[in-house]
Amino acid sequence: LQEKIRQSSKCPHIETIPIPQIFAPQKVAKQYGTSLDLARSINPNSVNNILLGRHLIISSQTHPKVQQYLSQQFKASGLKIHFVDSGYIHHLSGGIHCISLVSRTCKK
Repeated sequence: LQEKIRQSSKCPHIETIPIPQIFAPQKVAKQYGTSLDLARSINPNSVNNILLGRHLIISSQTHPKVQQYLSQQFKASGLKIHFVDSGYIHHLSGGIHCISLVSRTCKK
């Protein structure tokens, strides 16, 4: 996955950090993990964040263990973490990046 991201973005120095995301299907399905199960995110979407220099703006997590893991992972990468309450946005199936006008680019 990391290599595919590097190829599609044409940015060879992208650093990736695994981020847990918990989903639950909205309906019973014969096979889960497809778009047909209409899964919804249980925890606020931490993948959909905003990175400004070394500052990461990310949704506060409803599960303390997930927030602790994210904090450790991002701080280990030298990022300053800013957790914000995004409960209302999460309720509408969105994330921090959805309500911003941030554009991501590759620094050369």
